[in-house]
Amino acid sequence: MTEISARTALHVLVGRPEGRGTSLQSLLEQRGLRVSNVPLLHLSPRRAKRPEGMLPDVLVFVSVAAVEYGVPILDQQAAGWRTRMCYAVGPATLQALVKQGIDAHMPRHGSNSEALLAEPALQNAGCLWVVRGKDGRDLLEQTLSSWGCDVRIVDVYERALPQTSVAIIRELLLRDPPQLVILTSVQAAENWRVCADHAWNQPVLLLVSARMRQEIQGWGKVQLCLSQGASDEALLDAVKTWQMQVGRVG
Repeated sequence: MTEISARTALHVLVGRPEGRGTSLQSLLEQRGLRVSNVPLLHLSPRRAKRPEGMLPDVLVFVSVAAVEYGVPILDQQAAGWRTRMCYAVGPATLQALVKQGIDAHMPRHGSNSEALLAEPALQNAGCLWVVRGKDGRDLLEQTLSSWGCDVRIVDVYERALPQTSVAIIRELLLRDPPQLVILTSVQAAENWRVCADHAWNQPVLLLVSARMRQEIQGWGKVQLCLSQGASDEALLDAVKTWQMQVGRVG
């Protein structure tokens, strides 16, 4: 990229959790975009304990981090859990489970909690464990419990705003504000709003679900666009569409 094209290229901020934005950054840079990879979430393991009682009929892993932090805990504390039916919310989580040698499934139609609830295996489960981050979404627990399922939560990691990101983002907003910010969870969006303060709604925000869009629309006037999921490929496709809309491709 020449000096002139570098100055005029669209600027995208990737707000994936720490250590998880590099591959997306590379794909976007190949599109001729300038990319700032600034994590909006720091993930750290919790000292989780397996739920009491028998092993569940089904385990649900809600994220890649739930697999990375949860599998060692379950292997240590819940012998035999790998023989149970395991579900992943989306394709990246499914791939993470497969890499751990786990025969896992994902919803046939969609990559979210609503799609999981349509699965007969969950609808018919007597006992189910949800492996997730602390203070995660409660839809699965609330809905399945109302259907008579014994739902247990296994919180295996925590989320926090990396303090170094606050200063980085505020400096970027002063000297080189991004035109697009990629946000893959509501908490990442909340952290973006903390970092950017009154400028949080100046760039376009690229979100990964209709639920995120509904939540953030309630914060005030803002330009939003939506990807078909949180994978690098889905986000790249959404960025391509956005580039076409603003008329600056490559």
